[in-house]
Amino acid sequence: MKLYDPQQLLTDWGKGLLTTDMAISQTLHHVNYLAQAHQSAAELPLQIEALKATMTTLKREFEELRQYLEKLQPEINALTGLNLTVYQLKNDVDSLRHHLRQE
Repeated sequence: MKLYDPQQLLTDWGKGLLTTDMAISQTLHHVNYLAQAHQSAAELPLQIEALKATMTTLKREFEELRQYLEKLQPEINALTGLNLTVYQLKNDVDSLRHHLRQE
């Protein structure tokens, strides 16, 4: 059911275009709509607080993750260097094999 404009409701009722029952039904519909809006407005501060708590938790967890990754960076760098060394050794071995096959 669509919400009837309150001014139009009174105008139409005054002109006899709406029965008293129809006008009362529309008025109750408005009251229900306003009650729901009031309830939603009352819940909004709780939702905001919940979102703030979630943001605080996410910021803390992000900072912990950043610090953990910062601690791991030397190991990551060492592994990268080791990987490069292994790659270079593999190329050297392949080059030696190729050279030995030609002799």
